[in-house]
Amino acid sequence: MSQFSETLTRLMRQKHLKSVELCEILSIRKSRFSKIKNGGILPTDFSLVEQLAKAMHLNPQEEKELYLSYQMSKFGHTYEQIEASMKRLYEVECPQYYQKEECLDTPVSAENGHLYTNKMAVLAAVQRLCLNTASVRIAIQPEDQDLLEILGRCVASCGDTVPMQWLFWLEPSDGGISAANLDVFSKALPVICAGRMEIRCTYGALPELLEQHLFPYFIVTERGALTISRDCTKAMWFCQPATVSLYEKQYAFLFDRSNPFCHKFFSLPEFFQAINQTRNMVNERQGEELYILAKHPCISSGISERDLQTMYLSEEESGYNANTCYTYLVDYMTRVKCEHIIFSEQGMQEFFQSDLYYEYSESISTPISKERRYEMLSSILKQNSDRWRFQMLKYSFMDHANIHGLDIWNDGAIVLVMNFHENFFLITLKEKSISSAILAYLHYLEELKVLSPSAETADMLLKKCQFHQKTMTTKST
Repeated sequence: MSQFSETLTRLMRQKHLKSVELCEILSIRKSRFSKIKNGGILPTDFSLVEQLAKAMHLNPQEEKELYLSYQMSKFGHTYEQIEASMKRLYEVECPQYYQKEECLDTPVSAENGHLYTNKMAVLAAVQRLCLNTASVRIAIQPEDQDLLEILGRCVASCGDTVPMQWLFWLEPSDGGISAANLDVFSKALPVICAGRMEIRCTYGALPELLEQHLFPYFIVTERGALTISRDCTKAMWFCQPATVSLYEKQYAFLFDRSNPFCHKFFSLPEFFQAINQTRNMVNERQGEELYILAKHPCISSGISERDLQTMYLSEEESGYNANTCYTYLVDYMTRVKCEHIIFSEQGMQEFFQSDLYYEYSESISTPISKERRYEMLSSILKQNSDRWRFQMLKYSFMDHANIHGLDIWNDGAIVLVMNFHENFFLITLKEKSISSAILAYLHYLEELKVLSPSAETADMLLKKCQFHQKTMTTKST
């Protein structure tokens, strides 16, 4: 039995209620209720749990017990892992280029067959192998933070002209929720942001796969090959041409049979050209929903890039920064049935209180005036409620500035709008197990009442806009 079924059975016994009575009140088939009560299935919708609590006339303490047992049975500890991954995503930092004096100065041997037996030596060997090289091929699972930091800085230092490939493993999921795959993505993201590379994944039972080898990870460059233990405390260097060639062939074999994981775009035309070549986005998206997670509300929705340039950007501004990118994206997605825009409480405070407000990018030289800011948001809030859903996250993992938006598209694709030191780019991936995990987490927060309801949020925002507009009018007169 599940924790929920045990709690439900106990409360029914205390209230002297029979299954047949609840089935009649709730219009539920006896066979389905029997499965719920015996732990065979869980209610698919939290509303059924609320109906049960009402039908059973539970007091507030009993309601809390029933709700908590449902949350633990449905979500368990998986959602703690998902939450940690979400926080990691929004706290991402792009690894910096190596300065000469910052390189690890641990002396390492480059003799063929040399064994490194401590972590510092392993990291120094990775640095020696990957820095100032003509090509890099990496087969490493994103687990060890120290190794990922070294890899990220090596990738950043290689620049855009060095061909780089990265292969890692994902958990098979058939499109369902995978907290493990979201964890992999959140840990890999800093390295992905560091430079241009082709990233692919293969599916398999990772523990079984890695336990078969003492050195399951390896890196290959023209200098040699480095095999690494999973805990990164041991590694072996090979520079004999025949041995290196074997690892090159092994890598090519694995890479050719793997799946594309994500793509990185440095311009909007490049992004739109790629997605239009693969599918008709307009037809696919009609009647579907779009989720946008952002620090601030997207008040530029529906405004053309030309109007945005006219209103806010000085004539000397050019290129594609995060602001113009997001405007394009939202305009491109306006055919969807409903947009869920979830933003942070802190972001809203900045929106209403800051005199200098730059939507999505501080590189924009002209801030959006308060008067125009409230006018734009009010116009969106007054639109048909079926078209927009605004929700505010009461505690925020979205306050970091580098991710301006995380969009989840109806086909499971994810689009991240990134901006590091005015270096704008887009990252897209189509791994449904990851988008499903994020959406499930948002529904989890909604059920826990951490996300404010849409109507309540829209009403509160509209009242704030009207109050500030009235205050500004009073001051001007």
